[in-house]
Amino acid sequence: MKITHYCNSFISVNEGGSKIVCDPWLGKADNNAWLSYPLHSNGARTLNSINPEFIYISHLHNDHFDPKILKRFKNKKQVKILIKKFKFSRLKSKIFDLGFNKIIELEPWKKIRINKFFTITIIPQQSNNKDDIETEIVYDLDTSILIQSNITKKLFYNNVDNPLSVKDVAKLNRFIKKEYKKKLDVTCFPIGGASEYPQCFVNVKKNIEKDKVISRSVASTFNKLKILKPQVFFPAGGNYMIYGKFCKVNKYIAQPNNYLKIFSKFNKININSYNLEGGGYIYPYNLSWVAKNLKKTSKYKLVKEIEKIYMNDKYDYEYTKTKSNKLLDTMFKKSLNKYLNLMETKFKGIKWIINFYLYNNLKLEPNAKISSVSKPTKKYTIQPKTFSRKVPILDCHLDRKLFYCLLSRKYNWNIALSGSLIHFKRKPNKFIPDIPFSLNFLTN
Repeated sequence: MKITHYCNSFISVNEGGSKIVCDPWLGKADNNAWLSYPLHSNGARTLNSINPEFIYISHLHNDHFDPKILKRFKNKKQVKILIKKFKFSRLKSKIFDLGFNKIIELEPWKKIRINKFFTITIIPQQSNNKDDIETEIVYDLDTSILIQSNITKKLFYNNVDNPLSVKDVAKLNRFIKKEYKKKLDVTCFPIGGASEYPQCFVNVKKNIEKDKVISRSVASTFNKLKILKPQVFFPAGGNYMIYGKFCKVNKYIAQPNNYLKIFSKFNKININSYNLEGGGYIYPYNLSWVAKNLKKTSKYKLVKEIEKIYMNDKYDYEYTKTKSNKLLDTMFKKSLNKYLNLMETKFKGIKWIINFYLYNNLKLEPNAKISSVSKPTKKYTIQPKTFSRKVPILDCHLDRKLFYCLLSRKYNWNIALSGSLIHFKRKPNKFIPDIPFSLNFLTN
């Protein structure tokens, strides 16, 4: 078994004459400001050289399911697509529309032999967020995957960015012991935050909050590794950079610049850790694992280079024609009525205020704060019928073209929120997951 990590959640697993590729993504993600890191100069050649028998797509987010990347695979008619059998068939339909007709929908928690080389299990999302905060909205989105070699019996758990709590990981470990009757050999988890916090928040000390997010993530991963006790760990999932006019937020994204200190912590519990990003790989040799092609380049050495090359690139929504205030008023009124009706059903009414400040061209200062030359030209508000001073408030600062795309469903709220396209202020500065997630229902 050879495991190769390219970037983010893009991983390949080789055994004998078979290969599974997980969440292939290179370049820019659709409908947000994400750019894959590390940068890959080979582009399509990298993709076509992989030539997988299987492609596993964990979920619909565009750094996992990227249509423009999937289109580049030459063997669409032969490759088999592995996905969870979701309640809704949106992911399956989108994959089919790309020209893939061998789509295998798998029931979660089922150990399945897919060929003579691999046995796999799809692990479904258990919690609603990785901070283990209770939320009233339960949604079926993310998955992760267990991959076992039928030749060597080595077992790899690719968490992707499935937000499993420590309790969920304990459940996973019990499943592994019962169904695979062995310990896990290799695993990967994200370290840091693949989210909008803190880099897109205007009223926080970003460097301090960034360190806090990373520390919490390291502690959480450490606790999960203590349960799973693999031989090898490598960080994967959620690593990216920002291009375009908002690239100034890069230095505040909650991702480690150097993994050495983190790895030393994991080594104390007898887990060998490697940074494989950029095409590094591992394979078993005798009773251990060998790591090859490891990259030593610091992420932040590339920030200025990224900004120089990509800072003037436009986001997809910027090519949208400007819409009149009258049209936006009509669309917002319609979306608001729909939103409030749904929230009445799901929450028995909303318990928050959301303000939208729209800009013709939102700009940032070098410190990633909203530029003083940027002034909002329009404001919309969502609020409950009655409320007190203690009602939480979320201010959303965004371009009016983006707002139109979100209301008209040309853009997805969930992707835009985490994709560094919207800048926020919340009062109090407390994460209440129901508030941003509820915006997914604010559409025409």
